[in-house]
Amino acid sequence: MQQTSEITKVYMSLTDACVDELCESVTASCTLSSLILKNNSQTDASIPRLIKLMQDCPIMSELK
Repeated sequence: MQQTSEITKVYMSLTDACVDELCESVTASCTLSSLILKNNSQTDASIPRLIKLMQDCPIMSELK
């Protein structure tokens, strides 16, 4: 059984420039089940990469 983890509150002022690196890190471990990115500075430009993250990590059940 694969262990899952959740980071509940991380305030990092993430921007579109950070999304690729964030997604690569999450994909490499694939143990994160919930990722909440509200209160950061991403725009609609980040959406395609975040969709790919959800597809690449089937254990990820929540992305806000």
